[in-house]
Amino acid sequence: MSAFAAFLPPLLVLLLAAPPTGRRLIPLATVLAPVPALLLALGLVEAPPAVVDGFLLDARLGLDGIGGPFLLATSLLYLFAAVHALGYLRNDPRRLRFGCFFLVAMAGNLALPLALDAASFYLAYAVMGFSTWALVDHVGGAAGRHAGRVYLVWMLIGEVLVLAGLVAGSAVAGGAIELGAIAAAVRAHPWIAALLVLGFGVKAGLPGLHVWLPPAHSIAPAPASAVLSGAMLKVAVLGWLRLLPGAVDAAAVLVVVGLVGAFAGALLGLCQRAPKAILAYSSVSQMGFVSCAAGLALGTGAAGRATAAVALYVVHHALAKAGLFLGTTVALGTARRPLALGLLLFLALALAGAPLTGGALAKAAVKDGAPEAVALAFSVAALGSTALLARYLLVVRRAERHGGAPATCWLAFGACTLLAPLVPWLLAAPAVREKVLATGGLWTAAWPVLLGVALVAAALVLRVRAPLLPLGDLLVPMERIAALAAGWGGAALAASTAAWRRIARVAAGLRLPDPAPAERRLAAWQSLGSAFVLLAILLWWAFA
Repeated sequence: MSAFAAFLPPLLVLLLAAPPTGRRLIPLATVLAPVPALLLALGLVEAPPAVVDGFLLDARLGLDGIGGPFLLATSLLYLFAAVHALGYLRNDPRRLRFGCFFLVAMAGNLALPLALDAASFYLAYAVMGFSTWALVDHVGGAAGRHAGRVYLVWMLIGEVLVLAGLVAGSAVAGGAIELGAIAAAVRAHPWIAALLVLGFGVKAGLPGLHVWLPPAHSIAPAPASAVLSGAMLKVAVLGWLRLLPGAVDAAAVLVVVGLVGAFAGALLGLCQRAPKAILAYSSVSQMGFVSCAAGLALGTGAAGRATAAVALYVVHHALAKAGLFLGTTVALGTARRPLALGLLLFLALALAGAPLTGGALAKAAVKDGAPEAVALAFSVAALGSTALLARYLLVVRRAERHGGAPATCWLAFGACTLLAPLVPWLLAAPAVREKVLATGGLWTAAWPVLLGVALVAAALVLRVRAPLLPLGDLLVPMERIAALAAGWGGAALAASTAAWRRIARVAAGLRLPDPAPAERRLAAWQSLGSAFVLLAILLWWAFA
């Protein structure tokens, strides 16, 4: 069943993309393709670990305690995004192209939680990464091509680092390709852990590596943004949990860098004006929280309660953030904007960690057992999350309504809104639920949100306006430096080419002596070969 869940989406592409009659079924296929994986994640079908003989290096697929929550969140999000796309792309002439690449990206994303060896893990990772380029560049035009090009460059950088880490880890592990064996070897080699932290950090949007994420979210269709933020970014966390348990140095780096990302993402998002751009920086901030949680889990060996806390946060953020992206389309395209804004407010409160929400559960689970300084930083960073989401709601409320919101868009948005609080409550441990419901837990979750709302209200009264930053922030100077470097390189290449051409012209004008007479005299010496052999022996004897 594991292999069937992973191979069904690309199989549907092969069966339906070629015949003209089958192409019309591709949108429906995108809805049906994640269902086997969802049944597998819910435990409704059995999936013992299996070896796919003859595929790669005998691929090992199976569902364990780490992959289960990731597969649940991924399959749910692809299902909701596919349903949303039925209405969102109903008049789009490129909807069949979107459906094909959506299925291919889905195949890679669903296979990752099931992959237990390095070869199948990297294949799924690369398939997901490269096919997502077509989803980012779906609308085309200058903006789409630019966002797609930036995404592709950064994904190549990240995937090369991940591949280098996997190959080096396998070599250190004596050629083993099982992820567990590689993880045991990586613990003793910090430089391999650094490759994996950086490689997956590109996918997670860690500070400094996040510059591809805002342009991609801003231009991609809403269904693509939902799975990109809700499911694909979480693959980095899955990779860290699989390959870096017990890597103490890497864990400490993720805790520190994750907290920096949580603060920086919120501050940079406040300097944006478009709803999806604000949500993109919210993803940077929230992935900072998730990365910090992953670091805490890795420091304890990625076992037990800490790993369960990371999984809970992953599921909560996946559903809430996907709901916000899908809901933005509905809020901007419906006459029932008050209802849509009310649902968006509910999801925003959950993402900020308001009391009794899935976010409060997730943050309480992560802070349980964490150092006091980290727990306090989590709470303070929630101020920025609250302010950023409040700004998002204000921007959506003031935006002009355009188009319409079909029933399928409402259906997907409503399903995300319903499951965003429900699933975390079902997955949370009883001790975490009791802690959140206690008086102290309610106040711990409430004060950052209340203070964040108060700060936003004060900014509105005082008419404080944040400066406007270009989309991608650091991307702008990076592109300018790259352009200057390319210009200098081009000038140097042109100069060297001109110099070689001058040398060639001078050489062409030289009149060298004819070597034919010397060749004839040497050829007449029959013992020339013996002389060379004797010379070699003398040199060897002299320097031995």
